[in-house]
Amino acid sequence: MTLLWMQIFPPEEKKESPTQEKNSKTTSPPPLSILPTDSALSDSAKEARFLQAKYGVFAPLAKGQHEKIKITTDKLNLVLNTKGALLQPVYLSQFKAADNTPLTIFPPAPENQLYIEFGIKGHGILTKDLYFTPSCSERDIRLSGNQTKQISLRGEIAPNKYIEHIYTFRGDAYDVGYQIKFVGLNDIFAESRFYLKKDIFLPQTEKSLDKMLPELALCYKNKVEDSVEYLNVSEEDTVINISVPISWVAFRSQFFNSFILCNKIKQAHLANNPTNIPGAIRHMSARLTIDLSRNPIDSTHITLYYGPNDVYILRQYGQNLDKIISLGWGPIRYVTEMILFVFKNLEKVIGNSYGIIIFLLAIFLKILLFPLSYKSTIASAKLQIVNRFPEIKEIEERYKNDPTELQKRKMAFYQLAGVNIFGGCLPLLLQMPIFFAMFTFFPRSIELRQQSFLWADDLSTYDSILDFGKIPIIYQIYGDHVSLFALLMTGSTLLFTFIQQKVQGTSQPPQFKFIAYAMPLAFLSVLNNYSAGLSYYYFVFTMLSIGQTYILKAFIDEKKLEAKIRQTIKEKKQKNKNTTKSKFQQWLEMQQKKQQELLEQRKKQHRR
Repeated sequence: MTLLWMQIFPPEEKKESPTQEKNSKTTSPPPLSILPTDSALSDSAKEARFLQAKYGVFAPLAKGQHEKIKITTDKLNLVLNTKGALLQPVYLSQFKAADNTPLTIFPPAPENQLYIEFGIKGHGILTKDLYFTPSCSERDIRLSGNQTKQISLRGEIAPNKYIEHIYTFRGDAYDVGYQIKFVGLNDIFAESRFYLKKDIFLPQTEKSLDKMLPELALCYKNKVEDSVEYLNVSEEDTVINISVPISWVAFRSQFFNSFILCNKIKQAHLANNPTNIPGAIRHMSARLTIDLSRNPIDSTHITLYYGPNDVYILRQYGQNLDKIISLGWGPIRYVTEMILFVFKNLEKVIGNSYGIIIFLLAIFLKILLFPLSYKSTIASAKLQIVNRFPEIKEIEERYKNDPTELQKRKMAFYQLAGVNIFGGCLPLLLQMPIFFAMFTFFPRSIELRQQSFLWADDLSTYDSILDFGKIPIIYQIYGDHVSLFALLMTGSTLLFTFIQQKVQGTSQPPQFKFIAYAMPLAFLSVLNNYSAGLSYYYFVFTMLSIGQTYILKAFIDEKKLEAKIRQTIKEKKQKNKNTTKSKFQQWLEMQQKKQQELLEQRKKQHRR
């Protein structure tokens, strides 16, 4: 009965009061379908959450419109980007690459960057990721002469809180003024410094990669030691950490460089590494540590240079920036600068006729070195005359089986005649600094780059009348082409050697003659791949030397010179008779005599 009753009249379900229902909703978890997951957010909300997590208070600057402002000056073609406030690419207006395309010193590839890195609480910020608002409405600006233009790009995160990049361009300059301002941000920085980072993947801009690659270097000036240091090319990664303040850092190639000049650099991390990036031959990077003042307004002034390796241009900036260019070590640098000074002055008079300038430079140096050449010729003539004396012939016959004694006796007679056997060599040795300076000057001379003369289209690199490709062994020794200027230089040197030996008439051992003729041939393999201007200079200089040899030979009176030598011998013999030898001289002669007797005894024993 009870079961039947419950089936007909079931009990009513107990309803929750409004208060209980509310409490239940607050204490019980809601259904999974209404949780605020990423799937329930819009794309814009997702992006906002991501940017906020990555950039913090700088999230509003992580979105924007990428615009480009083109600036054209007499020297540079640049593009200023609103994204990252990046100045890239940078082209040199007055120069071309070896393939005749516009020469870029800061290429447009995305890997090449110049940006700021700093930390705020919980976030690392890279300005290359942020968008900035430009102060100007123009998108194509042209400047020339003394005209200037200042453009600022500001990234504001709140009223009176912003980062500002201020660029100053000049119509006739290779440099760009760059100012970084942090306004109202002093309370959010995680540390009292920021980092200026530059990455550049250098392309090949010159005809000869073998000559360009060794010239690539990172240069910097050590403030503490007041010295310029170089981080040169290596087959492996080359990295250096600098823990002392530096004045500047430069990214140098064979004929151009870009430097960053700033007096607030406290530390630096530099790298000069190989790269596999297509179109690039080297990856250089610098991470410069710059102190922040923590004031409401912090400002840093920087000079960015994009231009040629010109000593006189770089000197205008001070700070030993001209030493970016390697002009040789020690005294060689001073000789190279002297040659450069003469070259520049000839350029002012002659203009851009560099073939004529090199010809006149060779004449100038030949005149400058004439006193040394004259002394060398006189010394050689004296030696030639003395070697014809009967006394020398007698010594050679008497001691022909004893080379040591023969040399000793001949040296004694040369001394008696007032002849210095090294007199002809010493002037040549004094000319060696000029020789090395020329090897330094010509391959690095921006003035000769892409300047043609006769068949050479570029005097700063090799000339070629025949290209035969990279043949194994031949390529390693000689190269893949034939340089006519190098052949002319070699031929003139061989001719000069032949004339010198004929004019002097001295008997030399066969091995010495072989070396004299082999040296120019050995130099041919070097100069074939060197600057055409250098080979042309030495060809002109050698031909002038041949003419000088015949002129001096005509003016030297051998009879008078022989009579003078005879008079010297007579006077010295008379003086020796009247001079009492010191005890030390007597002892020295006695020791030499004993040594000679001992050698003769050993020879006799050896024969037995």
